[in-house]
Amino acid sequence: MSATYRAFPPYSSAPRSARRLGAGRVRLLTFAIVIGISVLVSAIASIVNPTSQPCGFGCGPRLQSPAATATYTNSAHGFSIDYPPNVLSVASDQADQVEFHSGGGPILFRVVGTSSLDNAVSQARQGLPSSSFQDVVEVGPVRGAEIGYVPGRGTVWSATYVSPDDGTSGPMRVAIIAARARGLTVVAVMFSDYDSDTAHAPYGLSGDAIFDYPVSSFHFPS
Repeated sequence: MSATYRAFPPYSSAPRSARRLGAGRVRLLTFAIVIGISVLVSAIASIVNPTSQPCGFGCGPRLQSPAATATYTNSAHGFSIDYPPNVLSVASDQADQVEFHSGGGPILFRVVGTSSLDNAVSQARQGLPSSSFQDVVEVGPVRGAEIGYVPGRGTVWSATYVSPDDGTSGPMRVAIIAARARGLTVVAVMFSDYDSDTAHAPYGLSGDAIFDYPVSSFHFPS
């Protein structure tokens, strides 16, 4: 099939006298062309390589460090975590893990035996009790995942959470991050009510700002 093109209007060369431009107009025209090309190149670059927003779990206001900060230290492995005691509390302390509770949801730090970060995340996901976490669907990776500023791997899932206490249910987001440093592989598991405001919670965790603090303030053993 042949394509049909609309013909361009005929081009007529202007008289020589009309094609003479003053020096000032030449410089102005050159400047305008350079600016136009720069804008076009910038627009194309923004489309091809969009700017990412590596802002952890939330792009909204951060949980500021309070005046009083407590420090949890794990005696078995030597890692420590700074946390605000007025927001987070230690709910369970064991040799291989510590669990914090907050109004935004729980967060668990666990030492695992695998050195593969992908396996650590996968095993933590499989360890979620199916009686409470139902209809689990992967949402996507955690961009720039890290624990204690050590680069790692992370994934977010959506789920329906069924309370083991009264059987009530509701939409939930689960985030799991794994990182390894100084021979220690640590997995952070956290879940919170679903927040549809992606400007505040890009991964849908309503407690993202609370989780950011202990994840960033994790210290691997020296």
